[in-house]
Amino acid sequence: IMYFYKKINLILNKLIIIKNNINKPDKLHNANIGLIILVVNRLILWVLFLIDRASSYFYILFFSIIRIIKKNETEKVDFVMCRYKYLCNSELESIEKITLEDTLRSNYPDKKILIFFWDINRPLFFFGINFIKTIAKANPKYLIFSSYSPDIYYHPMPFLLSRLKKRNISIISLWWDTCFYDFPISISSVLKTIDIHGIIDNPTMNFGDSKEALILKEKAINLFTPFELNDNNKKFDKDIDVVFLGQISRYRSSRRTFIEFLLDNNIRLHYSTYDKEHQCSNEKYYELLSRAKIGINFAMSVDFYQLKARVFEVMRSGALLLEERNAQTASYFNEDFEYVAFSSKEELLDKINFYLKNPNQRLRIAQAGYEKVIRKFTGTEFWNKLLPNEF
Repeated sequence: IMYFYKKINLILNKLIIIKNNINKPDKLHNANIGLIILVVNRLILWVLFLIDRASSYFYILFFSIIRIIKKNETEKVDFVMCRYKYLCNSELESIEKITLEDTLRSNYPDKKILIFFWDINRPLFFFGINFIKTIAKANPKYLIFSSYSPDIYYHPMPFLLSRLKKRNISIISLWWDTCFYDFPISISSVLKTIDIHGIIDNPTMNFGDSKEALILKEKAINLFTPFELNDNNKKFDKDIDVVFLGQISRYRSSRRTFIEFLLDNNIRLHYSTYDKEHQCSNEKYYELLSRAKIGINFAMSVDFYQLKARVFEVMRSGALLLEERNAQTASYFNEDFEYVAFSSKEELLDKINFYLKNPNQRLRIAQAGYEKVIRKFTGTEFWNKLLPNEF
């Protein structure tokens, strides 16, 4: 019901745009085209969604997983990780590769790990059947989801997860984007089925007071964006004063004001505001951070502040983090000791100028942030916190 409500609401919003531009021919034309594209796209997704759900129900209700997947055909792996291979609509490798898969393999080198990609090597129809066969054959001890949504047709439906739990499979979901008011409601269908909810971006557990939020808090573990140790910051000279690499679309539009203000005040800012599918490669991204003296992060998300992966990326690169003042980052790091905070564009400008003119103080704070990240926010700490004393 929630899935269809959201899609219908999108169409209604498009109709409102058309109504508001009824006397503006050019904008009306663009709005009409946008509505047609949206409706056709949603219809295709609805059809795929219904086909997958109906076929999955039929498959499970009329056949036993144990009868279809014979015991002598099971592989018995330790982990199955379900993640995206690519970043949005691009051919760029998803950050989930270096933060989750690589750290998991590094920490459990002797364990058998199977990677199941949401976005590649999957059938157009009958995704649910493909998923349940793969998982039942692998028969993992842990099934780990990253970027999972029960409302997407090519993600497994809640009913399939409840069936897998009968095989004593522990299901873990790692959540990257929880900082909007309806998040607990959006996953209400799997709240109780999933054994552990790993919260990567919201250490204050700001989920609201709904009954779904209370259930989520009981089963949630505070995490962070993990990386393997490296010395990237020592490979490049610090020849860029200030860097910001991120988006400014939709709810992020307030960032534009800060960027334009810095440019108007002659700050040598290296910035990129492309959408995700047009961003540079991960290698180039980390190179630019490693060359920067100061890295900027904006913490505001859809409805409230979020602990961004960029916080750890900037600190790990050896740059000074200038971060929008918020309780999420402050719950892990000490302001003015491991990073520097700002609450306005004027304060941001003043602090950039100050720390560029005072390199010793800048380097002291950057070094403190770097040392804390490589000591307390590693892949080892991440998996030990999620699965303490498991192997």
